[in-house]
Amino acid sequence: MKSLKPSPPFTPVLRKVLKRLIGTNNFRNFVGRHEHTTEIIWEKLSSELNKNNVILDIGAYVGEFSIKARLKNPNVGIHAIEPNRNTIKQLKENINGLKIKVSGVAISDKCQNVLFTDQKAVSRIVNDPTGKHHTFEVMATTLDRYQDENNIDIKLIKIDTEGNEIKILNGASGVLKDYNPIICCEVLTDEAGYDLSKLLKESYTFYQVDEKYKRIAKKPLINRELWRNKNWFFVPIDQVNNFENLISKSKIIKVI
Repeated sequence: MKSLKPSPPFTPVLRKVLKRLIGTNNFRNFVGRHEHTTEIIWEKLSSELNKNNVILDIGAYVGEFSIKARLKNPNVGIHAIEPNRNTIKQLKENINGLKIKVSGVAISDKCQNVLFTDQKAVSRIVNDPTGKHHTFEVMATTLDRYQDENNIDIKLIKIDTEGNEIKILNGASGVLKDYNPIICCEVLTDEAGYDLSKLLKESYTFYQVDEKYKRIAKKPLINRELWRNKNWFFVPIDQVNNFENLISKSKIIKVI
């Protein structure tokens, strides 16, 4: 079989725009994450939404995915959700005039105060405050409650919360049922994959992103190479054809 070439980095135009918006140092962090294929799909999905729809960027960090969505779609609603108090300042600076709502709440499976680490590279909700990393309290809410309080039509969600993904979706049964959003989700372990698969298998189809060869594969969510291809798209069954057609039309990413 003919070998496939690995995917290239950001296009020159996008590199220039992002450097201007978020600064050179943050851009270098983004490049190092090697999520080019995921980002292309994210941009394609963002561009298809209308002004009444809303995108949620849960675990927004310094705003990369929120900014990309806004650059592709000037009309859609975007909420960047980031509870790390040491990061949210930079997030707001990066947005700098773009119409993106920033929220410092944590999203989980219960409405209560939770402990959050302030590690620079990996920030997340923790259960045990006795670890070596400093923790602080933040208010958590469920995705269902967040939707209800903001009265929004959620159609696209990105979740990158370092292991809290299953709790977020456990608290989103109403949103999943009533709004059928496509979900871009980081899956770090087989255990997380199993839990997510059990929760979503009746109504969603799973696509694993292969960043190296710029392709996505429809497959079960349990995979021993999750650490290599950690990003997945969960697509409602009734949106599968539209999703695959949209990706195929890009002529950049293969669906296998």
